[in-house]
Amino acid sequence: MNQIVSHAIASFFAISLAVVFYINSLKLPPAAYQLPRLLCGIIIFLSVLMLFGAIVEERTVKKNKNGDAEAKTSDDKTDTNSIDYRRAFIFGLFIALYIFLIKPVGYFIVTPLFIIIAYQFLRSTNLINTLIISFKVFGSGNKRLCSLLTSNITFIWVESSLKVDSIAYFIPS
Repeated sequence: MNQIVSHAIASFFAISLAVVFYINSLKLPPAAYQLPRLLCGIIIFLSVLMLFGAIVEERTVKKNKNGDAEAKTSDDKTDTNSIDYRRAFIFGLFIALYIFLIKPVGYFIVTPLFIIIAYQFLRSTNLINTLIISFKVFGSGNKRLCSLLTSNITFIWVESSLKVDSIAYFIPS
């Protein structure tokens, strides 16, 4: 299949998915819609950029097709730049799962997991760097949330270990 056609199909699929996710993000509360919308914009931008890059590369290959040696290298180059449709489809499904899990599970739980799993799936960096990036992007801006979650987890642990109905039993009124 022609490289431009394959990139056009992949770009159309990615843009279509991004539009569907953007429409679904309109239903989210204001505190949770920013990252999905940002991701949709990034997906659309990168899809258009991918298609543009394929067009430019195809023109460059056509200009350089003067000898057999150059033609062989351009064919080899085309094979290394082919799209892995299976991985792209799985990643698209993962983005869909992320967007659909935001409301039932919660933005503050799903987003760091999405960042970690996405970085590992894309093989962009090792696990240690992924955890550091996830903490820096998500954790540093939400210190109050982290302390609130920690205190709630502590209360739940105390309630369950002491077998009382509410921690309010111990708090003086």
